[in-house]
Amino acid sequence: MTSILRNVGRYEILREIGRGGMATVYLARQADLDRLVALKELAPHYASDAAFATRFVAESRMAGSLSHTNIVTVYDFFEHDGVPYISMEYLERGSLRPWVGRLTLAQIAGVLEGLLAGLTHAESRGIVHRDLKPENVMVTSHGGVKITDFGIAKAVNQALTTRAFVTEPGMAIGTPMYMAPEQAMARDVGPWTDLYSAGVMAYELIVGQVPFPDADTPAAILVETVQGEGGLITASSAWLARLQAIARERGIVLIVDDIQAGCGRTGTFFSFEEAGLEPDIVCLSKSLSGIGLPFALVLLKPELDKQLPGEHSGTFRGNNLAMVGATGALSLWADPSFGEAIRRRARLLESRLGETAQAYASHGCAVRGRGLMRGLVWNDRTVAPRVSRAAFKLRLLVETSGAHGHVLKIMPPLTIPDDELLRGLDILDAALGEVFSTKPS
Repeated sequence: MTSILRNVGRYEILREIGRGGMATVYLARQADLDRLVALKELAPHYASDAAFATRFVAESRMAGSLSHTNIVTVYDFFEHDGVPYISMEYLERGSLRPWVGRLTLAQIAGVLEGLLAGLTHAESRGIVHRDLKPENVMVTSHGGVKITDFGIAKAVNQALTTRAFVTEPGMAIGTPMYMAPEQAMARDVGPWTDLYSAGVMAYELIVGQVPFPDADTPAAILVETVQGEGGLITASSAWLARLQAIARERGIVLIVDDIQAGCGRTGTFFSFEEAGLEPDIVCLSKSLSGIGLPFALVLLKPELDKQLPGEHSGTFRGNNLAMVGATGALSLWADPSFGEAIRRRARLLESRLGETAQAYASHGCAVRGRGLMRGLVWNDRTVAPRVSRAAFKLRLLVETSGAHGHVLKIMPPLTIPDDELLRGLDILDAALGEVFSTKPS
């Protein structure tokens, strides 16, 4: 008898049969109907994110609206202990992936016939899958095929569109080797997008490999060592070193975005010096101007510089004041003691914010960032904006960061005198005291 790993509502989970970036799929038994199902569970760290949970719910509704021989049937959607689940038809033979390169021409024709029939039905319902690949095509016990995983499907019919399918401008999602050009460029998609992916699959089934096997290797990796607008999350030196090793091994250009973290903000002129990185391209921009004004400057290795003298990319930015600020910033760095002064102020800031985090530990307060680029975050996402407003009333400017504006972003001037830094932190403590002595409005 197969052992039961755990119970989820009326389902008995037997074993894991698949795992992706967003969810895990289990083989489960639906106890009341005594049938085996594929139970898809949204990853716990995504379940608490409203956007991901909404997308997961929308996937179940979208897939559930499709009823066709060549599309996996969705039985049920439910939540258990705050985690969303989708119950689907279980196909014991798994995905088409193991069969790639092993099928006869007659069998390939049968696969493509079923695949196109399923896509035609989805099109009739105004739905574009957007992630067709062998892993998302299941094989039935009779050798037929069924399309599954509508996790990033798009409803082109306005009646079916929900916020979960509104892709951010300029954002391309899917699997690169199977993506149509318009999808890769984040342009409008339609039934033709899935038809392109079906064509790639047809080629792969016949030849044994995709037509563009290197499409999964990115041309470049762009990384912020400290995410200025992303919530002051800091990449560790060890992680950055591994990232550089992967980039070197695969011939990928490594770009460090020092737009906010550069010019000494983290304690060294470049934010990546501590990790010992040697990026191929460095973006400085605002950080170099010294006062946050636009000053576009890109440093790149000579072998990557393909432009001739006098040529430009058309993206240069830099007004007169920014140039004056950049000149002043670089003149300060001509003095070796300037960097040490920044690091001393950074230690002072770290110590004071550590005390603040300790004082509000019961509220989950934690310090983020490095050097003079710091953040405070709490369990309650509304704290940071409330503190920012309270500080403003006390004549202290402090902004917020993160996807939900839930991180208080603390970036004092690099040249701030110690007494002004301490006075600003005193005002911040007063603003915190005001917020935590009153209820949220």
